Amino acid sequence: MTKTTKYTMLSTKMTQYGNKIYPIVAEKYPDLAGKITGMFLGTGTTEFDETLDNDGYLQDLCEHPEFMEAQIKEAITVLESYSSLKSVADSVQNKFKNLVFRRINYMQSFQSQRFLEFPSPNNKYTRRPYRGSFRSKMWKQYGGEQSEDFCGFTSSFSLRESDVFKNKQMPFSKQGYAILDPITFEMIPTTCLVTPRIGDLICGIVDTDTNEPYFDKWFVCSEQFYRCYTLIMFENHESFKNAHKRLNPEQYWMSGNRLMTNSHLKWLLSLGEHNLPCIPEENKRKYWHLRTEPISINWVHIYCAMVYLVRYKEFPSATNVPMNKGGLTYSKWHLPENWTNDFIKYHSE
Repeated sequence: MTKTTKYTMLSTKMTQYGNKIYPIVAEKYPDLAGKITGMFLGTGTTEFDETLDNDGYLQDLCEHPEFMEAQIKEAITVLESYSSLKSVADSVQNKFKNLVFRRINYMQSFQSQRFLEFPSPNNKYTRRPYRGSFRSKMWKQYGGEQSEDFCGFTSSFSLRESDVFKNKQMPFSKQGYAILDPITFEMIPTTCLVTPRIGDLICGIVDTDTNEPYFDKWFVCSEQFYRCYTLIMFENHESFKNAHKRLNPEQYWMSGNRLMTNSHLKWLLSLGEHNLPCIPEENKRKYWHLRTEPISINWVHIYCAMVYLVRYKEFPSATNVPMNKGGLTYSKWHLPENWTNDFIKYHSE
């Protein structure tokens, strides 16, 4: 069956279910019937539906009035949250306002062990010691380092206008390493398992209580989080010029790896959706050992969803799943369970 045939059949099926569900919803909630029916047909982001072709779920809606009523009430709760997206944006911008981005300019590590990390056929990861050149392609793609301790300085160049620490190198150390909570976006101190490298982008909170400011909490930052931050904090920015040349800037940001993270994971998800085998040689070729924040390693679409909610005031849905052009695609949102609802609820309080 071709991809076109598959999606034609799926579209027909969704229309048939929509024609059954809409009049049931409209009987009690005529003003919301269209939106609620659309949510039931598949958002991929909430508990309403996990896949676009979840026949059992939609059939239960049509056949069990009590289940339908319970799901309608949940849908109304989510729709009411739309009105709170302004407060969500204010909350997220308040979280982000003190973030500082810099490139690492100097590093010193102690008692280090270097390794290469490779994916195995079952997508576990194996490591082996490495003593080769830091300039090799093997090291750049698969290499990592663990250190008992390390410290360093960033460059003095400010990457965003909100950085008030102009022309100052910023010290950081292993003790300040933190991870981002995917809901609250608070920085949580934790053990740093992979030593950063010169040139890495780091993001953090600067302590100004001492004579010399330093990164009190920080993490190695993906370029996608950096773009997400910029899109949320700036209505217009010089880095948006390529997007503004397009007829649809929103579509520009949601394609490729501009906001989507972990290309290897995205590829694996696409294989699974299309029931294709994972060929070991190709798996190894596509894999890169990442040092960035865990959000960017574990979830493909969190930054896309944040930009939709905060910048565009759009709810992630089945109709706006970010995708690559060409090649294999993954047609569902890849987010933690109930992430959208939990994110909106937290930032609306």
